[in-house]
Amino acid sequence: MIGLATAWEGLFVYDAILFGLTVAKTCRTRRLHGNVPILALVFRDVSVITLANATNIVTYWLINGDDLEVYA
Repeated sequence: MIGLATAWEGLFVYDAILFGLTVAKTCRTRRLHGNVPILALVFRDVSVITLANATNIVTYWLINGDDLEVYA
């Protein structure tokens, strides 16, 4: 059980780092390129985060495919 908690804590730290980097890049882009709509920057960056999380999920499925029958 502790191993599973550690995995979720690692994912939380990963997401927190991604969030921090996203905020930093959004601020830097607005500063460099002037009046870029913040919503456009957020959608661009959220798509990258979504792709990273989807990759995480697919990796879990590939490694633990037998365990997925529990959720069906």
